[in-house]
Amino acid sequence: MPKFIFAFFIMFTTIFCQGQKDFLIVDSICIEGNKKTKNKVILRELNVKPGDTIRVGSLEKDLDQCSFNLMNTGLFSSAIV
Repeated sequence: MPKFIFAFFIMFTTIFCQGQKDFLIVDSICIEGNKKTKNKVILRELNVKPGDTIRVGSLEKDLDQCSFNLMNTGLFSSAIV
């Protein structure tokens, strides 16, 4: 009986590991260095919201798009996302 439980545990963890994908979940967004523009204006321009699930492979593209959106507002001289 103990061998069966161990084998089941190994099989379950292997299946679980194979089922994992390369995703990130956005926990929070921190805005720093802003003095004039309201945070809600900045957050509105971001494609990423807290709680969103993002593929690791598309993370750089998504962050570049957020930076592009912020710069297109004309409110900032630089934006690092």
